[in-house]
Amino acid sequence: MVGACACCATGAVDSLRFVASAEPIAAAPARPIHLQLDAAARAIESKMISWRREIHQNPELGNKETHTSALVARHLHALGYEVREQVAVTGVVGVLTGQPGPVVALRADMDALPVAEPEGLPFASRARDTWGGEEVGVHACLRARLPHGRPHGRR
Repeated sequence: MVGACACCATGAVDSLRFVASAEPIAAAPARPIHLQLDAAARAIESKMISWRREIHQNPELGNKETHTSALVARHLHALGYEVREQVAVTGVVGVLTGQPGPVVALRADMDALPVAEPEGLPFASRARDTWGGEEVGVHACLRARLPHGRPHGRR
């Protein structure tokens, strides 16, 4: 699909439409932790939207994510994480050391794709770069994965 982002080209959007059109599932009664999580999410929602718009408007191709990795590193530092920068060129690792026990890892891609976006969208990419010797538009499709945590010691 020419001109489509990875979300559309891979059919992820279509599968979301399928899930949305499925039979409704009755919600389980909310527990206190759910109310706390909802409140915490609401408290940072505007900041998260701002970051997403910043990254989407200023995408960077692989191994060129200097602006994006600096944004991530600054935020991790502000949260008190041990931060390692320039991991495999522009990668960032944040380590929060705690008590021995299960470990959770969150992995997020920061690189953008050389894809032209339709013009005039409110948060359209402003970026152009060289890919394969040609000048191209650059599109960020934000995604993250939460791998299975494996129990082991600290870190």
